[in-house]
Amino acid sequence: MKKVLLLQLLSIIALATAAQTPPAEKFEVIGNIKGDIAKLKGLQIPTNAGAGKILTSDANGNGTWQTFPTLQTLTAFVHRATTANTTNHITTLSYPNPKQTDVVLVTHNYNPAGGGSIAYNNHPVGIYWVGNAWTIYNEDIADIVGTAFNVLVIRQ
Repeated sequence: MKKVLLLQLLSIIALATAAQTPPAEKFEVIGNIKGDIAKLKGLQIPTNAGAGKILTSDANGNGTWQTFPTLQTLTAFVHRATTANTTNHITTLSYPNPKQTDVVLVTHNYNPAGGGSIAYNNHPVGIYWVGNAWTIYNEDIADIVGTAFNVLVIRQ
């Protein structure tokens, strides 16, 4: 799993300056830093950083610049639990090309656009993958038909 690193150089310098005892290694920059690769205690930071990129690292500390996810990787919609997409306490989500690796976030929606009668769902909900689709379910097995949910899908 890739880890996202956020480098805060100014904070590091401020902490080193405020320390009671000077650090064993000092870092001072006057002017610009230029180089092909910077290596800090095993983390290699390659060049080619740019707008819209984030620094990620593998398990060995080798850093790479990756393009930050865009809105094209996100799908957001309101799901209504109807008799057509629901069985008892489980409702099946429908969106283009669902994948088991999608990150799916769900919240109750008590007043969705388009009106209609929406039941107040005061039950704890969960979400899980079933074969080829994501489903929302009431954890206490209460009926879920007539409720609505905000859904955010983050494509991995």
